[in-house]
Amino acid sequence: MGQNYPIFENKLVGILHCLNRLEINQFTKYINSSFFNENELVKQLLEIYLPSIKNKEEITETKESIWQQIFPNKKYNDTKFRRINSDLLKLLEGYLSYKEYSENEVISNLSLLKSVQKRGIT
Repeated sequence: MGQNYPIFENKLVGILHCLNRLEINQFTKYINSSFFNENELVKQLLEIYLPSIKNKEEITETKESIWQQIFPNKKYNDTKFRRINSDLLKLLEGYLSYKEYSENEVISNLSLLKSVQKRGIT
């Protein structure tokens, strides 16, 4: 039988719990943008986590029960489950980086200038 403990104790969920409501909504939009993410599985995983995250509650579902919501009738695969979580974590880190970058006007303008120069645009 699989592990029967809450998955709150992981990096992804820990960081998600640090986001405020606005950031959670922005991250949800970020995840749902095909420009940043084309993986439907991470969208599903985030949707499962969101009610607990928004209410600042511990996620008490087991890995196996979350797996069954994403893959009904498929045997639990820990490697694949961890990969989906890892992909979602990478997107969360990308969102945090993008948010920080877009809020820093100096760095954003320098990057734009560099990009324009690279392309020979005057």
